[in-house]
Amino acid sequence: MRSVARRMIPAALALVSAAAVGLAQPAAAAVPYHFEAHASGLTATTPLGSTNLVPADVSSSTPASSGQTLSPPAVPLVGTVGTVSVSAAGTEDAAGLRTSTANVSVSNVSLLTIPLLGTVVTADSIGSTATTTTDAVGNRSSSGSATFTNLRVLGNLIPNPVPDQTISIGVLGTVRLNHVVNAGSSVSVTPVSINLTIPVVGAISANVAGTNTALT
Repeated sequence: MRSVARRMIPAALALVSAAAVGLAQPAAAAVPYHFEAHASGLTATTPLGSTNLVPADVSSSTPASSGQTLSPPAVPLVGTVGTVSVSAAGTEDAAGLRTSTANVSVSNVSLLTIPLLGTVVTADSIGSTATTTTDAVGNRSSSGSATFTNLRVLGNLIPNPVPDQTISIGVLGTVRLNHVVNAGSSVSVTPVSINLTIPVVGAISANVAGTNTALT
């Protein structure tokens, strides 16, 4: 029995030692995902062409940032916005955790004035933010939201647009508000999306204060 006991003791010590080594191993390194962050004050498509007013873009495997604040000129057939501030960034903290963030704020919005109907969309300000982050083991999560101040569609106040609210403008088209698509590893936010077909003029689409981020 003593011989058997002597053989069991080294085996037990080996198991304890192996467990201790497993506990002492460092945590897995964070996954170095690629940063994607994009913001735009106004994108529009008309029979005259396409417009992207005041963009900020980051697409990088290393931390980077982009941003600007401008008061752009009027867009023919579409309308005007006041001051546009945009920012996009990819950051990495001391632990290697990565974050993509995009923000935009647009003031004094006045888009698409139609005779006999009025101006389709006006607002004192429209904004959005989008963020995608990683955790210590590389899992990704995203969030996004839109903000509105004194938003009106054809003069009617829309104080708190519900997610993906759609307003019909009869045969001319639609206005979609507060559209957020969250896929976990990415998110896009479009506070205002206008899609119209105006007689004589043709098809016009416009997106206000759009942001999107991803870690790929």
